[in-house]
Amino acid sequence: MADQPHPKAIPTSLILRGKEYEIKPWRYWNAVLVCAAEILYELYGQEFLDRLLTAKAGTGHPYASRDADELRLATKAWNDDGVYLETDLNAAQARRRTEQIMELMGLSLDDLEYSYD
Repeated sequence: MADQPHPKAIPTSLILRGKEYEIKPWRYWNAVLVCAAEILYELYGQEFLDRLLTAKAGTGHPYASRDADELRLATKAWNDDGVYLETDLNAAQARRRTEQIMELMGLSLDDLEYSYD
């Protein structure tokens, strides 16, 4: 990730391995996390989902769950599978979690760029 924008700036799109994906309008960095998870699900399907649902933060809290009650602040991701992401995160945490879910699939942080059009 070559660009390091002002911490309060929210990207309008993600660029993953050269392909640009628009981020659905939302006021917070958590939109970036949700968008990245949806892209990775689109690219890797069940393999990503399996890894995501078993991943835990250092605190032991899951990154995602099929049960919204297991999360502090659940945001529904893609509609087909009933998966919820943990979004009780500040901007820095959401950006780091985005990087962590990429690492679940062995992607380099150099594969991800942010656009601020």
